[in-house]
Amino acid sequence: MKQSQRIAKNTLFGFLGGVFGGGLQFLSLLLVAWYLGVANFGIFSYLLAFATIFQYVADFGLSRILIREIALHPSEIERLLGGAKSLIWILFGFTSFAALAVIAALPIDRELKALSWLMTVGYLCHLHTIGYASVLRATENMEFNSIAFTLHKAVMVLFLWLFLSLKWGLFGVVLAHLGANLFLWAYYHIIVTTAFSPGRLLYAPRFWKELLTDALPMAGSLILRQSAWQLDVLILSFLVSTVDLGYFSGPFRLLMGMTVFATLFAQPLFPLFVRLGHESIDQFAVVYRRTLKWFCVLSFPGMVLCLSWPKICLFLFLGKHFLPAAPALIILSAAIIPLFISVLYPFIFSALNRQADYFFIMLTLVVARVLLEIFCVPRFGYLSEGYIVVAMESLVFIVLTVRLRLLNIHPHLFSTMGKPALASLPCFLIMTYLPHGSYIAMAFSILLCSIVYPLFLVLWKTISPEEFLLLREGLGFAKPYWQKIDSIVTGMGRKK
Repeated sequence: MKQSQRIAKNTLFGFLGGVFGGGLQFLSLLLVAWYLGVANFGIFSYLLAFATIFQYVADFGLSRILIREIALHPSEIERLLGGAKSLIWILFGFTSFAALAVIAALPIDRELKALSWLMTVGYLCHLHTIGYASVLRATENMEFNSIAFTLHKAVMVLFLWLFLSLKWGLFGVVLAHLGANLFLWAYYHIIVTTAFSPGRLLYAPRFWKELLTDALPMAGSLILRQSAWQLDVLILSFLVSTVDLGYFSGPFRLLMGMTVFATLFAQPLFPLFVRLGHESIDQFAVVYRRTLKWFCVLSFPGMVLCLSWPKICLFLFLGKHFLPAAPALIILSAAIIPLFISVLYPFIFSALNRQADYFFIMLTLVVARVLLEIFCVPRFGYLSEGYIVVAMESLVFIVLTVRLRLLNIHPHLFSTMGKPALASLPCFLIMTYLPHGSYIAMAFSILLCSIVYPLFLVLWKTISPEEFLLLREGLGFAKPYWQKIDSIVTGMGRKK
């Protein structure tokens, strides 16, 4: 199978996983919002933010480093996976005790402490999927990751529906997250140990040291990057009421859902970026520009939708109780483009072995972000948090892009961002000024935009002839992929 076909295959499965899994994730968010109400949804956002921060701390940036190592040394999967799994157990134990100590010191009631601990343990169970998922991504068998993503969200929805129907409230929500993450762990273990390598636990201090040394800058930067999104919610929880926290958290969680889609599209390209980063910086720059262009093409419709129909989006995804959050969604919609694109940069800097650059940029911007929040939110209310998010996400994109330019990796911003922006302008006018008071009118506007947007992309020659040829070549992945599956099944039959 050619490289373009592997990318097309993984991207298609990533897209399908994003559509079905992302849809189920939105459904889980909707269930929680409908059953809990605005105030309890704010508490749920606090629990989720707290647990997610500890998950990122425990991750320690290992996933991207491990993918890079396996992509460069595919014959050493058994050693790399076994050593990584041992290290993950050590990190799991250390982080679990650290979380327990932090929770004990927090000035919150006993019930909330118990929920915080249970939620954190659930998300630390997710840590054990890192090694298995890295094998699948490094070997470009990412269809299994997409299936995992979708099944994980399906199990989450099932548990949420069950526990919330039993009126277990926040405890039921936390228990649903724990159950879904345990299921995901079991799924990855079965797939990887059966089809690739058992990855038996290895006592490998030297390998752990090498892995942690490479991972440390990326770990710090990812912890800072991901924690910054969660710190927004945590800081607000101490500065505003639970109702205001809920009104901000609703639109903010919608944006975080979009980063899931961005990650699903970025992951198939990471092994290619790793190889090109070691072979040809010029080819690396070409692939970077193409990827940046497609990320812009995909993200502009989301911004137009949230900016044009904020109340409709809130009603459909969160329910009528969140309609007063429309001003927050309008503000945050301006952050969709830089937020969506910036998901790509940890993969880019890791492939270039520039983790330290990414770390120091994130450290500076996160400190500035926190200081702005502490100063502005008590004075100007929770909506000021939305403006801070927009400003800081835009600054993240600008600074990282400039850093890559200094490495002679130029983005060509007009072709990558300017043309999709111009193509999305007619869609904004259509959705803003055409009637959309009924489902039929909304469907007509969306249908018209789905025609107008690609048409203007073609008129502006956003996609080059060479890119069309690569796209056409990539779409022919079905035949070689089926031949691969057929050979695996035939081989299994012969073994029997």
